[in-house]
Amino acid sequence: MPYIPLDLLQNVLKDPFYKKCARASEGGCSGRITFEEVILFSGRQIKSGWNVLPLCCRHHSVLQFQDAGLLDKEKNQWIALNRASEAELKAISKVKNWLKVREILNKKFGNLNN
Repeated sequence: MPYIPLDLLQNVLKDPFYKKCARASEGGCSGRITFEEVILFSGRQIKSGWNVLPLCCRHHSVLQFQDAGLLDKEKNQWIALNRASEAELKAISKVKNWLKVREILNKKFGNLNN
């Protein structure tokens, strides 16, 4: 993952949401918290707080869990998309309709209220 800009990183580190794994409710968390920038726009990661997810090493499939098959990109997108406002999603819905993707994922995983 490319770097997170310093101003965004400082905001992220102040926010209690980033202190535990975004998928902690599933159980089985292990390892330190890492950050994943989930959604791409124009081939680049979106540098916005809603798009940065805190994941334990196990759920991010990094370090000792590399290639363990535990990374679930669809679930991570579901969490990130539900953290974004409608306006933020409209701004990146030029080629792919992210509002529709969120709707589909909410039908699959349930509504996520963050």
